[in-house]
Amino acid sequence: MALNHWLNGPHAILTLRGSALFSVIGVFLAGFLLVLNRLFNRRSANTSPVVPALPYVLQFPPSRRHVLAGLSGFEKSLHNHEIPLAILKSQALPTTKAADLSRDNQYTPTGFSTQEIRRIGRFPDYSLLSGVRPPAPCAATWDISKAVFRPYRPFRWGYHQHMGRSHGND
Repeated sequence: MALNHWLNGPHAILTLRGSALFSVIGVFLAGFLLVLNRLFNRRSANTSPVVPALPYVLQFPPSRRHVLAGLSGFEKSLHNHEIPLAILKSQALPTTKAADLSRDNQYTPTGFSTQEIRRIGRFPDYSLLSGVRPPAPCAATWDISKAVFRPYRPFRWGYHQHMGRSHGND
């Protein structure tokens, strides 16, 4: 009798209404999540591309690999071709710790590999490798006794007075 009362009584209406209520809430939540997903995707599609925090990290100086032909032992080398930037980026020598030159297939920013660095030796011709001309001696007519001191930065009186001034009311 209790079971019959439960199935046919006022609780049956609440059960039907409760299940319908849960269905409506479920459909509402699904629609709400769908709208949020579309809004999020629209915002991410309209945003600008991500700029790296340090954009200069991916910049490289001009390649100096062409100078290898001028060094002894590299005249007939097949290593005079340019290295693609993708390889320079992915196989770069570390810059935040000591470089391990014993590991092969790592590259300097100018395109020299670790194998080539070992092959060049300990004291290569810096002016040839870097492109910076070597220093030239002074002219024979130059006299050091007549040289005038030039400070790195000229003395700025206004700055000196401002920074040397006491900030108190004395």
